[in-house]
Amino acid sequence: TGIPLWGDDFELKNSTDYVFHSSSEYYDIDYGGLAWDYVIISTSEESNVFSIQLQSVFESIETAKQQYDSTVNTFSKKYGNGNNYEQGVFWTDDTNSIRVEYSKSKARDGIDRYYCVLTYENIALINKIEENEQTDI
Repeated sequence: TGIPLWGDDFELKNSTDYVFHSSSEYYDIDYGGLAWDYVIISTSEESNVFSIQLQSVFESIETAKQQYDSTVNTFSKKYGNGNNYEQGVFWTDDTNSIRVEYSKSKARDGIDRYYCVLTYENIALINKIEENEQTDI
């Protein structure tokens, strides 16, 4: 698809990513009081959703950071202070995880772009899928 999928440190062979893009300058994907450009839904072979990712694309790091700060603020009000890590902030209850990150990457046209990414993951389902994909040695 040409768009980055941030935070995914794993590759699942038996999964599918569905990418939805807001293609109008007048309409965005609204979530959490913020506008997003992409939503990526990842499913297992059995069509169980294990990840939902929202991405916004910007032309400056400052604008991506504003979206990041607004997103962190929104989720901190709901879930309390998150856990900081190198790429951003996350909240987890060991079954589900929510991450917010911002970074620089290249767009399809090779131009630098800046992304703010919000990811929901079902950790229990990902662990189950990864376990099923392990080969017997």
